[in-house]
Amino acid sequence: MSWWEEEDWIDPDQWIASDIEVVGTTHSMFWVTNVVTKERGLFKPESNWRRTAYSEYVASKIGVVLGVPCAKILVGNIFGGGGCISMDVRKGYSDHILSGEELGRTGGLFNYHRSRGDRAVYDFPKEMSFQALLPYLPNDTELAMVRMMFFDSIIGNYGRHASNFSFAIDSSCAITAFLPLYDQGNAVLGASSQGGGRRGWGRRGGSAFPYYGHGGMHRPFPVDELYKCMRRDYPGLVSSLVLKTMSAEFRKVTTEYDCYDAITSKVNELESL
Repeated sequence: MSWWEEEDWIDPDQWIASDIEVVGTTHSMFWVTNVVTKERGLFKPESNWRRTAYSEYVASKIGVVLGVPCAKILVGNIFGGGGCISMDVRKGYSDHILSGEELGRTGGLFNYHRSRGDRAVYDFPKEMSFQALLPYLPNDTELAMVRMMFFDSIIGNYGRHASNFSFAIDSSCAITAFLPLYDQGNAVLGASSQGGGRRGWGRRGGSAFPYYGHGGMHRPFPVDELYKCMRRDYPGLVSSLVLKTMSAEFRKVTTEYDCYDAITSKVNELESL
C-alpha cells in the first residue's frame, strides 16, 4: 500500500521549472509552475540520507488533523528524479510576505504592546525567539506560533529556523498574519520505518526556534523546556491540542503513515514533564 494518496501524485506533464532556489539546506531545490493551474511550488529532490518527500507529506497530513495549516505537498517523479513539491504558501495574501529571518528589512516593526491610540511605536526584537516576537504579534498570530511549536515538538521537527516560517506585513510595517507552515523535511523520520533510522526528535536535542534566548540549528532550544513553557503560558490551547492527538482521526492518520506509537509516546513523555 502506498503512503501517498492518488490525488497528491505529481503529474510530470503539468510542471515546468521556473526559478532556482538559493536559500535552504536541501541542495538542488527549484521552483516549478503548473502549466494548467498556474500554481507554483518548490520542488525538493530526495537525498541519499533522508526521506524528504515522506517527511513533508506526512507532516502536512498531521497538520490537517491538528488544525495547523501547512503547505500542500505533492509527491512523485519529475525531471528524472523523485521528490516532492511544496506548494507556495504565499498565494492569496495581499500584504507583503517576509520570513522570520527577513523581518529586519522593514527597518522597524509595529509594536502592538507599546503603541497606544495615535502613538505608533516601531522597534525590532533583539533576538529571533517567541518571547522576543510577542510584542509584534496580533493575538491570532501569537496562538498560531504556539500551535507551530506544539506541532514541531511532537513530530520531531528540529529544523524550524527563522527562514522556515513567514509573516504577512502590511503597509504600516505591522505583522497581520502567520502563513501556513512549510519545510518539515526533518520531521517524523525517526518515528517510522519509512525514515530509514533515527533522524527525528532527539537528533540535535531540541528546536531551532527558541521560546526565549538565541536558537538556531547549531544551538537548539531543548524541546522539554519549550513544551513546559507552552504548558505554563497557554494551558488551554495546549490541552486542546493534546486532546486532538487522542482522537480517532489522529490515530487513523498516524497509523496509516506508521508513526502513531512514536508520536503518542512523545506526547505522553512531554505531558509527564
